Amino acid sequence: MKKFFCINLLIFINIFLYGQGEGNTTLVGRWAAGPPYAFKVENNIIYTASGGILLILDISDPTNPQFLGQVFTDGIINDVAKSGNYVYLAEKAHGLKIIDVSNLSNPIQVGELQLSVPVNKITSNNQALFVAEGGYDEGQWRGGLRTLDISDPLNPRILGFCELPKESHYISLVGDYIYIDNYFDEFLIINISDLSNPILARSFDTRFGNSYLSGNFLYVASRGEGLKIFDVTNPLYPSFIKLTVFLGGAEDVVVVDNHAYVTNGDYSDGNNWREGQVRVFNISNPRDPLEIGLYESPGNVSQLSKSGNNLIISEGTVSYSFSREDGSGLRFLNIIDPSQPQPINFYPTPGWGESVVVRNSYAFVLTRFGGMSVVDLQHISEPIQIGYYNSPGSPEQVVLQNDYAYLADGDGGLRVIDISDLSSPVETGSFEIDGFAFKVAVNKDYAYVLSYSGRLYILDISDPSDILEVNAIEVNSTPLSVLVDGNLLYLSEGVSNHWGASGSIKIFDVTNPINPIQIGEYYSGWGLYEFLFNPTDIALQGSYLYVANKEGSLKILGVSDPTNPVVISDVPTFAENIEVEGNFAYLTRFDGELKIFDISNPFDPKEISLFNSQFYITDIDVDDGKIYASAFDYGMMILRNDLATDNEEHETIPMEYTLKQNYPNPFNPTTTIEFSIPTPPISLPLLRGGTEGGVVTLKVYDVLGKEVAVLVNGVLNGGKHEVTFNASELASGIYFYTLKAGEFTQTNKMILLK
Repeated sequence: MKKFFCINLLIFINIFLYGQGEGNTTLVGRWAAGPPYAFKVENNIIYTASGGILLILDISDPTNPQFLGQVFTDGIINDVAKSGNYVYLAEKAHGLKIIDVSNLSNPIQVGELQLSVPVNKITSNNQALFVAEGGYDEGQWRGGLRTLDISDPLNPRILGFCELPKESHYISLVGDYIYIDNYFDEFLIINISDLSNPILARSFDTRFGNSYLSGNFLYVASRGEGLKIFDVTNPLYPSFIKLTVFLGGAEDVVVVDNHAYVTNGDYSDGNNWREGQVRVFNISNPRDPLEIGLYESPGNVSQLSKSGNNLIISEGTVSYSFSREDGSGLRFLNIIDPSQPQPINFYPTPGWGESVVVRNSYAFVLTRFGGMSVVDLQHISEPIQIGYYNSPGSPEQVVLQNDYAYLADGDGGLRVIDISDLSSPVETGSFEIDGFAFKVAVNKDYAYVLSYSGRLYILDISDPSDILEVNAIEVNSTPLSVLVDGNLLYLSEGVSNHWGASGSIKIFDVTNPINPIQIGEYYSGWGLYEFLFNPTDIALQGSYLYVANKEGSLKILGVSDPTNPVVISDVPTFAENIEVEGNFAYLTRFDGELKIFDISNPFDPKEISLFNSQFYITDIDVDDGKIYASAFDYGMMILRNDLATDNEEHETIPMEYTLKQNYPNPFNPTTTIEFSIPTPPISLPLLRGGTEGGVVTLKVYDVLGKEVAVLVNGVLNGGKHEVTFNASELASGIYFYTLKAGEFTQTNKMILLK
């Protein structure tokens, strides 16, 4: 069942992370949500990663998980371990973070340990933390198992290190030994009886994986194979007992009583990618496991854990298929009857960042395995998710018009979302198309949708609840991007299957959308060089079309005569996405590189900035010199073009009344409300409050209209003001706050979540 996902995502931005980028570009904020790569369960509390956030949930009632608290990190959380009142987070590129969770509603980072190479997996016991690390340092592979003394969690102390030749993917603690998978082709046994001197004791040429120890038996989820069982009565000499092979192999395993639950993620059956499965084995006789049950997940399954009579699985973290019923998050299965696991709830978290568009201080972020998150950007260093729409397909692009968002939703076709209430986006209409919808443009009563099937669909959206197809144009080559400006439509096509044939830009007159007419085309010709024109994205400003050529250039076309587009400049550079604002063009590459070009003279564009985020950038939008980049599992980065915003810190004089959305929202129990009172011209006498009489009131009401708080009641000077509202004495729910000054009145909604 579709659920509304609304978590208060308040990001702590520190100086270490958000410093000056190379070439006048500064990282100023981040919305850190992402897939649940790892989690731990203890005493009905889940500690789960969501991209760069640690979420804490109470699952005493698995049908209604309760959000307790969260803490933000500056990386991507790879793994989670817990010991006592502390949670340890493995960040791929940033080492270890140490979180005090003694107060579940207010977890606090109390320490960190930077390591020279990435951290892959961690596990712990009461006295030590074991860290599997590996990566390239100055061109040389470095990796191994590191042991840490965590008797003083605030000051973890490195004890020992065992160097290993390959990357470690899985780590298991068995008595005085650590079992490590060494890049899928062997597993190693490390003797840790002396924590200061871990020693490689044995190695085996066999696949290993995530494992679960039950008694003297170790149950291993072996990738590409299935369920392996070892007798580890003597941990140094594990005895192989049984391999049960099944399609897709295994990703994770957990044992509950006499049953092993094994997932295989998602996999190919030889023809198509299949969604994940959870297989149930009766292991009362470990030497002869018997499969007795199967649960077909609607998404990829990467990790399992248990809590009482329930199984918890993480979904939507990695996948090769595009269809998702619920997106990414945690699914709860009742396993009272092990032969028939029953889904009882799904707690969604955002998936991979796919696309982003910004309007009026709000970002609409698409996630590959989820839907559309609405993020409040009024405080750029503290973005807050205030709303969520869970789509049935795989969101690729969103555009906004009036109170609607138009979503190219992969195999979900076109979805039309009413965003008049940002906290609760609601689907009002949809249209199924042939193929995979990946690009959309909207102009007044028509939407133009590109499909991987090679068609441009033209849809009448004058009634969002009853969308009609009016035409479908066959595209000869691979369609890549589409935009509409007035009566003109610009379509970029990629390289065709004919050797030597380049991509192209086609221009259509859509004065009559039912009968579009091609009036112009840019086609670079034939031959090896021209073959490299692959226009993945386009942007229009004035009479110039800016083209990101994936194969190696920024092309600028003069389109003042749309029947004869002409190249006016061609600068060598690689890019997949492009946005243009003012005198700047912003280009990004999938590998995380952002370049800014000065285009004040379109005939001579100059590169003026380079920023390497080190994260995969899938899309960008630019608003008032701020660059909003969706970046897969890193969430959304917010960067500033310092050359475009040199004067942004200068205080502006309010010219009208404004009442901003409170932040954070939802909140618990305090929130801040900002508003502005206009200041009259200096030649006029100052009217305090800017109105006759000058009295300003700001009051809070419940859903029944009852006044519950008076925040402001008096005369105020013109300018910007903010007040803090403490709702500790109120119950969770929806409240309204109203600003009144003279004839001006405005009311906004806020949500209290306790």
